[in-house]
Amino acid sequence: MKITELKAYPTSFPVPPEGSVTLGIGRAVKRDAVVVKVTTDDGVVGWGESHHGRAPGAVAHLVNTTLRQLVLGMDAADVVGVWGRIYKMQLGSHGCVRPLEKPGVGVEVDEEFLVKHSVIEGPSYV
Repeated sequence: MKITELKAYPTSFPVPPEGSVTLGIGRAVKRDAVVVKVTTDDGVVGWGESHHGRAPGAVAHLVNTTLRQLVLGMDAADVVGVWGRIYKMQLGSHGCVRPLEKPGVGVEVDEEFLVKHSVIEGPSYV
């Protein structure tokens, strides 16, 4: 069951005032989402959602280009393997953090990177 297609659809729709909530940053006037369709060579279709990070169009474009190329041909049932490839090839290779070398959840700060590429003075928090 190999992945043959991956397509992300950015969506945004208004929230009626009576259905809206107010948070610390203001009243929600719309809802955004990125819906992702995964198709396999067996004809099985799966749907999921990607976090939009307040930019559903940009995230959908990333999924449709970069992440798509990473997962095409992979086993759709190997969720851990798909996530591991995306993390290793895209998410884990950018920025100043790296995955922990021991199993577990979290990251450690690459202090050498921060020292060499300092953009602010004073302490930094991650």
